[in-house]
Amino acid sequence: MASVLFSTALLAGLLQSGYMYRLIPTMRRGSATALPQASTDYPSIEAARAGAGELMREDRILKVMIVRGDAPGGYVEWVDR
Repeated sequence: MASVLFSTALLAGLLQSGYMYRLIPTMRRGSATALPQASTDYPSIEAARAGAGELMREDRILKVMIVRGDAPGGYVEWVDR
């Protein structure tokens, strides 16, 4: 019963706030943790695409996956060269 109440509360929160988006970059070498665009939550898909465009200016970035930031998350699209 508690899991049903939690799921209903989680669903209500998602519907109220809308989806947030995150970026998952694939790099040639190194880690993306130092790149601020990779750790930012984006309020819209357009903002996430703009952040992915900024990441793609870095020559080590091969491609960027845009995912929904909610649990369990989900693939939205790839941005590549």
